[in-house]
Formats: sequence, structure tokens, C-alpha cells
Amino acid sequence: MLKLLTFSILIITRLTFGQNKINVDNYYSYYKDYNDYVKLKVKRLGTGRLTTFEIAKVLRDEMKLDGFEWLNDYQIIHINNEEYITSICYSEKSKFGFVLETIYEAEPDKKNRDLKSLSKESNGYDYGEKIIDINGESKFIKIQELPKNLYLIKQDIYWFQSTENDDINKTLVTKDDAIEILRTDVKNILKLIKK
Repeated sequence: MLKLLTFSILIITRLTFGQNKINVDNYYSYYKDYNDYVKLKVKRLGTGRLTTFEIAKVLRDEMKLDGFEWLNDYQIIHINNEEYITSICYSEKSKFGFVLETIYEAEPDKKNRDLKSLSKESNGYDYGEKIIDINGESKFIKIQELPKNLYLIKQDIYWFQSTENDDINKTLVTKDDAIEILRTDVKNILKLIKK
């Protein structure tokens, strides 16, 4: 009973005073794992990631707002020889874009924010992409070091959670929170780029 009362006070405090605004600096502290699932006594506690489309939209919006021109979504980039990869959003005029790493761990881990790429951590190369030719033959492209004008965005770190309980959902990282965290990250990256 005491735990339920404490949890209720936490929810009321957050809703009333808005002190615990979820942001890029604190959102991992809001992650609920299996132990929390059991304590909360909910039927489901789901963790999702922003989709490729949602990420591409934010990248395009923020690049456009920051003055980047000649923007292309899903632009094929020739790296060298027979190596091609897809930039999720690319400014042809500025010769700068983003590449999306779509691999992620089952549970969000704060240390992944500091990694250049999960692929680098586990496989030793910055980025990998499977290319399929017209005959169905496939080749896996491994880019040891991404060019400086391509910035890797990790889908893994843009996560959100939900349950069937609306009151508990108000204490979780929502999809809207994840989108705002991505926006903040992108704005910070774009500040460093010459247009």
C-alpha cells in the first residue's frame, strides 16, 4: 500500500508541478525494465523505437529550418569503388547528410549515446548496409570509417515506452518525447556544420 501511495504522489507531483520534464539529459532515468513491469502490475509494458520515416522527417525538418538546401531523402551515396550507402537525409548543396544505423539492443542502454556506432562496437566498422542488385544477388557493404560529411544517427537511442494505463504512460518516455530528444540532438549536430 505504501508503494502505491508513493507512486501516486510521484504521478501527482509530476503532473502538478511539471518539474520532471523528460529531456535529452535525463530520459534514460525514466526507462522501466522487467522489474518495474512487475511492480507496476500492468498487462503490458512495450518499448519501441522511432521509425525510419519518423527519423527522416525530423532530419529533413531540422535541416531545412537550419538553412540547408537541396535536401534529398534516402539518397544513395558513392563512397568509393563499388561501395554505396544510403543517406537518410542529405544536402547536395552542403555535401552533408545523415546515415541511419537501424540496429538496436533489446533494452535501451545509456552508454550507447556515447558510442559512434553499435556496429563499430560489435563488428569493428562504422556502418554496414546490404545492397541487392537487379538479379537478387546481395553484397554486404562494410564502411570502416564514415566520411566526415556523413553523420551516423543511431535508431537505438530514440526509444519510447507505453502501457495500457494512461496514468503510468504520463510517467514514461513517450514517442513525442523521443522525437523532441532527436530534434535536440540534430540541432546540436547542425550547429557544428558549415552550410
